[in-house]
Amino acid sequence: MPEIKPLIKEEPKIIPLEPKIEVKTEPSKEEKLRTEEHSKSEEKTEEKHKIEKRIKNEEEQKTLQKETPAIEKKKIHKKTEGDFLALLLNFFDENKIKALEQQILRKNAEINFTLSLPTPVGEVKYYCKAKNKKRCDEKDLSAAILEAQMKKLPLLFLHSGDLSKKAEELLKSPEFNNISVKNI
Repeated sequence: MPEIKPLIKEEPKIIPLEPKIEVKTEPSKEEKLRTEEHSKSEEKTEEKHKIEKRIKNEEEQKTLQKETPAIEKKKIHKKTEGDFLALLLNFFDENKIKALEQQILRKNAEINFTLSLPTPVGEVKYYCKAKNKKRCDEKDLSAAILEAQMKKLPLLFLHSGDLSKKAEELLKSPEFNNISVKNI
């Protein structure tokens, strides 16, 4: 009979791995200087950027402060004796009227405007005839009415003096109901 050999189980051998040991070597003096210089240069550039940002912010704030008062101030046109246009523009500013077009016929005497007046319903376009006379008569008024009718707009008649009796009677008639007359 054949010989029977006993089975022997061999256990695998465990070979322990050697732990990796990192050898820290100190950087040389040159490397230390380079890293210090590099970090210092980075700090300097960061400081420069911060300073530049601060300067830009301060400049923007200054420009905003300069622009803000200009926006908040009302447009005040200088009134000089005989400067009829400045008087009219002040009147428009006070009443929130926008001048869309302007035509000076005679300096300090007669000016035509196309205006946009604010109303509760919305903006309304008007034709404006402004006269700088001591006394406006019905001829001035009727000429202004014809011009406004030709442009198919209501009339705003501004004058610096008085209206004659005939002009006042003309305004009372029902045909002239889309006319506004104002003394400035």
